[in-house]
Amino acid sequence: MKRLLLSLILVFGVVFVYAQVGKSNEDRTLGVYFTPQYLVQNGIRFDLEKNIGNGMGAVVVAPSVYLRKKDRESGLYPYTELFGASLWLEYKHYLTERRITYLSLGPNFMFNYSKYKENDWVDDGSEMVYRLKEFDQNVYRVGMNATIGLNFEVIEKVRVDLFGGFGFRYAFINSDNVNGKIYMNDHFFEPAYTGTMLIGGVKFGVNL
Repeated sequence: MKRLLLSLILVFGVVFVYAQVGKSNEDRTLGVYFTPQYLVQNGIRFDLEKNIGNGMGAVVVAPSVYLRKKDRESGLYPYTELFGASLWLEYKHYLTERRITYLSLGPNFMFNYSKYKENDWVDDGSEMVYRLKEFDQNVYRVGMNATIGLNFEVIEKVRVDLFGGFGFRYAFINSDNVNGKIYMNDHFFEPAYTGTMLIGGVKFGVNL
């Protein structure tokens, strides 16, 4: 864990130095960004970022969706269908006139629907049998993120946004599992998780 943190600090430091000698952000009025890490979840997310005021601030609106429909009989959760959608809102404040280093704060909202299988007693019409039964679970989650980041140009009109920070999530869960069991709430990267979390990532975008 210590090696990972030191590696992240080193990478962030190198990128910070590169960004400071690169082109500034002062001519940008609207940016469109793609977040590649969502592809891991069979999802997609786009960010729309608009400079406001004198350009030292920006607002971000970022919708995302993901969908999985194949059976997952191995691993932590044997779900048969998983769908999610979310909306991220953010205010960025740039710390220098070059508009590269920034702090950001904003809420996020997520909906997740899943079908999963679990052994349970089922009435087959003549007797109760113990077998796999499919359940539905709906998750409505709200949260807040606070991050620090770097937004810099790598080639003309093409930008990279590198960010990291902390977040908080609170999930409201509705399930038809009469045993009260809740799936996908053990770790912060799962959709039904409630608690604090580390966040981070990279976005690639263009100026319009």
